Amino acid sequence: VYRAHDARLGRDVAIKLLVRDSEPALQRFLREARILAQLQHPGIPPVFEVDQHEGRAYLAIHYVAGTSLEEMQLSRTRAAEVVRDAARAVQYAHEQGVIHRDLKPANMLVDAQGRVFVLDFGMAKAIDAMPALTETGEILGTPAYMAPEQAQGFAADERSDVYGLGATLYRLLAGVAPYQGRDPLDVARRVAATPPEPLPEVDALAGIVGRAMA
Repeated sequence: VYRAHDARLGRDVAIKLLVRDSEPALQRFLREARILAQLQHPGIPPVFEVDQHEGRAYLAIHYVAGTSLEEMQLSRTRAAEVVRDAARAVQYAHEQGVIHRDLKPANMLVDAQGRVFVLDFGMAKAIDAMPALTETGEILGTPAYMAPEQAQGFAADERSDVYGLGATLYRLLAGVAPYQGRDPLDVARRVAATPPEPLPEVDALAGIVGRAMA
């Protein structure tokens, strides 16, 4: 993803280039463009343009000058507020029939005004288009934050996004991801087989995380 300036309209944009030159990759890329185009929410950066340049497809999205949750250390109260705001954007997407499928701290940004944005809908898909299993049985998402059913190769649904929000709050509260492992496959195996290490029951937030990741 690159930052660029649209001289015609006088605004900065984020340019997302298609890396892999294959038909499946192009279709996923175009699906993200279509999904973003139908989502109109303050917490979801809008898409401005999808086109090709020198044979490479690109997506121009509203540029968010902010910091990802992966890079932030927040108080417990602020962590809860940020994930709450992200959850509102995700709920809106669900109401429009779209699930994200890859919610994690790196895909959530906070700008200088404290506004929260949910990014990277490249894995998203329409709810009514979801099969019971992924088309190839592949694992889609980031293992440390994916729901157990995703780690087992089953298709994600709205509950999987709730899990991703809970796992993100877990990371903000504990300072580490819910699962660790030697490599992504090892992490996915742990996610599928065992519950995460519980957070200390110091306040209601631990219970919220537990319910979201149940």
